[in-house]
Amino acid sequence: MILAILLALQAAPAPGVDAGDDIVVIGQRLQRDFRANLRFQADGPQCRVTRSTGDAELDRIGCAAMTTCFPQFQSRFQASGDRAISPKTRKVMQAALNAELTSCVTGQHKTLIADLRAKRRVAKAPS
Repeated sequence: MILAILLALQAAPAPGVDAGDDIVVIGQRLQRDFRANLRFQADGPQCRVTRSTGDAELDRIGCAAMTTCFPQFQSRFQASGDRAISPKTRKVMQAALNAELTSCVTGQHKTLIADLRAKRRVAKAPS
């Protein structure tokens, strides 16, 4: 099963902010530029980047959020595709699941971006 989770954000980065350092800008860049597919293998979900942010650490954050969050909802997504359920009900179920998945991924992004920002600040700090 292949799941393509495509995240997009229309907002442009704030002018005059160091894109390598600011949490908001890093998050915007991840949501705007990152695309990946999630495949489920016997050893767990595997993330394959289809469009990179140009920053390997940021791409790892995108994949980590997907591989952490989606498995929690996988059985519910499969159930919401049951053709025995009315199309209207399936649509409502899928919208609710998408909202929950988005919330999970966003929370993971925030946590992991804060960690990345702290790591980069330490690396930049004079010794």
